[in-house]
Amino acid sequence: MFSGQKHIKNEYKRFNNPIVDDEFENKYSGPADGYTFPTPKQVEHYKNIKALLENFQITPLEVYAGVRGGLDTFIVTFSNPNIIWRKYESRTPGGYQNYIWIKDHAYSIHIFNDYTVNHVQTILKDRNIIDQ
Repeated sequence: MFSGQKHIKNEYKRFNNPIVDDEFENKYSGPADGYTFPTPKQVEHYKNIKALLENFQITPLEVYAGVRGGLDTFIVTFSNPNIIWRKYESRTPGGYQNYIWIKDHAYSIHIFNDYTVNHVQTILKDRNIIDQ
């Protein structure tokens, strides 16, 4: 169920969908496992996030991606609609973002991927994603 809407969103976050933005090229919308992440580091991030969340029956679903001015942007949705991963690049200083959003709280991908399964479980419980 891929979105052609202007925004990829849930109850807590809303991001511009690169698929419908004419400034983006090399667009992709489709299954997460079918997307070729732009760098080996992003592939590693994806595999780590996927492995961590699958412990709680949460799986990546869809990717919405595009390239603007040689810079990559992608959004990954998950089987739990309260979780969204967004990577955004900008030439503006400080414009780079790479966060997984769990409800309304952002976790840096670089930090999140260092968490243990127990730490992720605590986060998911604290944010009422999984049962206490």
